[in-house]
Amino acid sequence: MDGEQWTTYDKTITGNTDADTQNVQPLAAPITCRYIQLVTVDGGWSGTGIGFRFDVLITKTSAASFTRLQQAGSSATTTQQRELVSAGRAIPDASFTTSSSKDEAHSAHFANLGKIVQDGTAHYWQPATDQAGEYVQVDFTQPLEFGGLVTKGGGTGWLTNIQLKYSMDGEQWTTYDKTITGNTDADTQNVQPLAAPITCRYIQLVSVDGGWGGTGIGLRFDVLITKTSAASFTLLQQAGSATVQHKTITAAMQEQLRAFVSIGNFIPDASFTASSELDADHSAVSGNLGKEVQDGTKLFWAPSTDQAGEYLQIDLTQPIEVRGVATKGGGTRWLTKMKVQHSMDGEAWTDYAEEVTGNTDGEGQNLQPFATGFTCRYMRILTVDGGWSAGGAGLRASPLVTSAVGKAYLKAMQAHMQSSMTHSSSSSSQTLDCAKWSEWLAGLMAGPQGSMVPQLAQSCKPVWCKDPAFAEAHAELKEQTCAGGKKREVVEKLRSLLEKIQAKREMENSPHVQKYRAEKKAVAEPVQKRLEKEHNLLDLLQTLIN
Repeated sequence: MDGEQWTTYDKTITGNTDADTQNVQPLAAPITCRYIQLVTVDGGWSGTGIGFRFDVLITKTSAASFTRLQQAGSSATTTQQRELVSAGRAIPDASFTTSSSKDEAHSAHFANLGKIVQDGTAHYWQPATDQAGEYVQVDFTQPLEFGGLVTKGGGTGWLTNIQLKYSMDGEQWTTYDKTITGNTDADTQNVQPLAAPITCRYIQLVSVDGGWGGTGIGLRFDVLITKTSAASFTLLQQAGSATVQHKTITAAMQEQLRAFVSIGNFIPDASFTASSELDADHSAVSGNLGKEVQDGTKLFWAPSTDQAGEYLQIDLTQPIEVRGVATKGGGTRWLTKMKVQHSMDGEAWTDYAEEVTGNTDGEGQNLQPFATGFTCRYMRILTVDGGWSAGGAGLRASPLVTSAVGKAYLKAMQAHMQSSMTHSSSSSSQTLDCAKWSEWLAGLMAGPQGSMVPQLAQSCKPVWCKDPAFAEAHAELKEQTCAGGKKREVVEKLRSLLEKIQAKREMENSPHVQKYRAEKKAVAEPVQKRLEKEHNLLDLLQTLIN
């Protein structure tokens, strides 16, 4: 916990058998700590020696508060850390453009610090010439609350000072009133939160006179946005509008994809059913691409048998217009092609006219806009002959809809959940096991149904208020949920005081008191001032109670 006293994990971690394959090693149980060390052991390396890259897996609860600011080691305030999240990995390559690029290996999209590349030292943005006025431009694809930057150099060059511009339309630009401090070397990340978030769709990072170091201009950066904006920055951006597999992406198709949103994370688990399931880890609910899972290579839908006609079915709970589908495989399983059916009642099904192209691996997301949308309540994705990988059929999917339909659907689903909680809070608490809050609460709070948590908390109150682990993980929610008795006591005292002041006000305004004041003018003014103070206090008490 302190970097001084160390505890050795009781098992040796299995590493790799080659230099290319990733190996996922979940621990038997999570460990709470601040520091970790990965230590070599006798004979624990390949023939040519030690070579190592690794990523850290954390629980959803911890991930909810672990932002890019913490990763970069920012000196920003705790408030700023909690309010901003990284958006780099969600921005498509096509959104990055530049004034110029030295060559293909230093082109616009390599400026994205959130982009995973095999060698971060080889790929970064570098202009054709080191001069003032060179820029990288980012199109967020939608207006966002932009809150800051994380910058890094590339190779042996970096920017020491940066001019920031922003725009809503990409034509009219406003220059930020402060110069952004850049880097002092090519390797260290620098976090620069803005004084206040700016709402914009486009930003430009522009080089200034003498504002570079080392061998010249080199830049990679990430974008920090508010949590409110992050909630609406959808799967389409995460997948990247230029990553539709098997197709040449036209400008018209990019615009079409940007107009769509994924609704998988709005759809309840109970809406997913299937013709068959391989096992518990490959059940229908694991087929929801919008559902957060710890390891997507393990949790996805797979049928019990690899054959044509197996299907994943989604009940959208209401008729909506579906305009496409986002798909992904899992591990060594994926669908290369598939058939789509839709229905209004779950009984009579209509085939979508075209066979839908699937994936080429288990990792990449594939966005498939439909040539013609359809209105339905139920949707099925079916396997077709030979339409799966050598490892077998595997699928995670999410419907795509227009932004307007997505917003309306979100409101409808929130209302649906609100109604369910209002009429059957005990049913809700049974569906979401209160004692197993660590498995679902963080995801619920971060998702579109987050506004429902306070009401659900009242149902889970008897369990949560007695759970020390819950108090540690969700101190603020615990205080809101479990301190209700104290708050009610304070409110009752305020009400009692309010009643006394109201009674006194009525007495002061009685006819005989008014007559007495008229006769004793000398005391009228002090009495009036005292009454005004009491009236102000009365208004304050009414506000507090309400």
